[in-house]
Amino acid sequence: MAQAPHLQAVSHFLCARPLEGPHAQVFWSAPGWVFQIGTPRAVHNSASGRVMQKVHALSQSGGHSFWRALFPQRIQYSTNINDVDLVQLSELWAKTLNVARNPTEIAKALKHSYSIVAALDLGEDEDFSQPRLVGFGRAVSDGAFIATICDVAVDPAYQRRGIGRTLVKELVKQNMKKSDGPTGFAVFPRPKTRLFFWRIGFRSDQSYKFMTYSGRLLEGVFQHRKEEEP
Repeated sequence: MAQAPHLQAVSHFLCARPLEGPHAQVFWSAPGWVFQIGTPRAVHNSASGRVMQKVHALSQSGGHSFWRALFPQRIQYSTNINDVDLVQLSELWAKTLNVARNPTEIAKALKHSYSIVAALDLGEDEDFSQPRLVGFGRAVSDGAFIATICDVAVDPAYQRRGIGRTLVKELVKQNMKKSDGPTGFAVFPRPKTRLFFWRIGFRSDQSYKFMTYSGRLLEGVFQHRKEEEP
């Protein structure tokens, strides 16, 4: 089977070159990123040696993505509310958005959301008792004109992997696929996340300014809720 060009290049650099002495060898995995000096047995059993073995096996197969084989994708995206662990989501929002929301209220919010996307770490190489919620985003909408994307969060340990970008794009795609769904999309980002949304394709609209209500009517609502609490 003919090898893809990038696999041919990798295969070409997967070699052992003798140094001075009968046993020492330098092993290269690919141009510029992994090499190790030592005896063949030591290198073979090392972490980089195992990587090189995987690269070599891949270079012989010629049928799979080089990077996907080296770094298996454990993240799965789901639009099913039942896949969202409410306790995990509460904890995720607490450490990323700095908001405290209890699972009961979260369940109500998700039920009334127009669409949701969750990023789950399946933990194929670790002992996870259940998938770990590492990212989340949702959209609220009138179902006809506009959808507002909100509560987008990614666990700090999983950031800078494109998860947040995928969450937002999937939310937009979901709504665009609906023939009678909203055609406009809005977001109200905090200052430190504005560049993130700008890179995805959102732009500031100088015609509008985000405002929140803080009038006296809220005082009566909060007092009424306190009286209802057991």
